[in-house]
Amino acid sequence: MAIADAQTIDWSAFAVLPEGFGREPFGQSSLATTTPEGSNAIKHAAAKPFVAYDERFLRLTRDQPTIRVLCQTDYAFAHEAGVYDKAHDAVWVTSNLLDPAKHGAKVQLHRIELQSGEATLLDIDGIAAANGACAFSKGVLVCDQGSEAQSSKLVLVDFESHSARPVLNNYHGRQFNSLNDVIVHPGKDSAATASSSTAPGATVWFTDPPYGYEQAFRSRPQLPPHVYMWDPHTGEVRVVADGFDHPNGIAFSPDGGTCYVTDTSHIHGTGKLDPALQSTM
Repeated sequence: MAIADAQTIDWSAFAVLPEGFGREPFGQSSLATTTPEGSNAIKHAAAKPFVAYDERFLRLTRDQPTIRVLCQTDYAFAHEAGVYDKAHDAVWVTSNLLDPAKHGAKVQLHRIELQSGEATLLDIDGIAAANGACAFSKGVLVCDQGSEAQSSKLVLVDFESHSARPVLNNYHGRQFNSLNDVIVHPGKDSAATASSSTAPGATVWFTDPPYGYEQAFRSRPQLPPHVYMWDPHTGEVRVVADGFDHPNGIAFSPDGGTCYVTDTSHIHGTGKLDPALQSTM
């Protein structure tokens, strides 16, 4: 498949690199690997931004992949989430840490109007520190990392009224650490219910790393860093995966048969980076 802005990298190009090769593990991609002389150790087309290590990826990019900037501001308004609100043709995002003097809180929700490209700050009561989110029912289900005074919880925000309602804030009486990301599993009838978060059998899966404690806005963790499942129909909540250091992003395959979870323990909440720790999926 020939695509103007895409390229396929042959795995054999990595097999034996010139001695003295290297790259900065966090600031550079594998394509930035250099030789001792400073030249690029892996042949690639610098002008082609879409890179495939498997040709099947090119099926996802279509014939003419492009990158388009939706919105720009002078502060870090977009960091997590990215939830599409079809009724209003808008995307909801959560910010990075902001200046409290300018924005009233460290983390805020924004809504990007796709037609105008305008980002609107949403002042929503009841959310201390928003992070990951997903579409749920007629709104956005937000991971609230919590604070010293407020528990970490799942909060449902209505697309229309922007009212917020907590739906889950504990595991058998113990507070969560700092909920990070969330996704809806459509249930057994995934083909029929993939677009419905409230269909029978649909469950909510979310991650809970200790970033809030490491960033000094949450108390010491009461639970290990787990992946959880919550059934909104029965109220059941249980651990579905353990053995993580910092479970972070979470997603399902299109058929719902595989759950993907990233472990980002190489990024400590203090900002320290350690390439010897997990950076895996």
